[in-house]
Amino acid sequence: MKNNQLSVAWITIAILISAGLAYAPRATAQQEKVLHTFTDRSGGLQPWGGVVFDTAGNIYGVTLAGGQYGDGTVFKLTIGENGAPVESVLHSFKRGGGDGFDAYAGPIFDSSGNLYGTTYNGGDRPCTTYSGSHGCGTVYELIPQPDGTWAEQVLHHFTGGDGDGANPYAGLVLDGAGNLYGTTYNGGAGKSVEKPVAGQCSS
Repeated sequence: MKNNQLSVAWITIAILISAGLAYAPRATAQQEKVLHTFTDRSGGLQPWGGVVFDTAGNIYGVTLAGGQYGDGTVFKLTIGENGAPVESVLHSFKRGGGDGFDAYAGPIFDSSGNLYGTTYNGGDRPCTTYSGSHGCGTVYELIPQPDGTWAEQVLHHFTGGDGDGANPYAGLVLDGAGNLYGTTYNGGAGKSVEKPVAGQCSS
């Protein structure tokens, strides 16, 4: 009798579980919504890296081409009153003069609202890799100004020599002390990838 009661109990539990699965809500299909289409050269073309959000929900990213000089941009998408994003260019990269270009990786924020990122080419240091005529890349910082503009500061110019990397392809990470870490595609002391401390954030 006891075994029969246990059997009935297990059957009842199995039926309840089956019924729960049968009536569980199914995940609805996700729908894509295009927030912005890059069609204007002055606003940047070919967005490559990922994006990052600020505390207000604005979106920040980079493009490989376009902008004022054709060498890519750092852009911001702000949600307008009608719900449509409005793009603004925070910085136009320009080869020559020490600036970087070919920003493949998206930027990151520090706690003060400054943006940091890398460029694969550019900078004003002699470069020992194949891209020597254009510089070995940079680590840059964009600092918001009181008038709404952003000022660029190049924190590091890669050279590709011993002890330094060249051509950073990926983005950066930030530790609790404000140090930046990243990798390079070329350079280093007989190595193809290096992990230098690229710079330090403003406190």
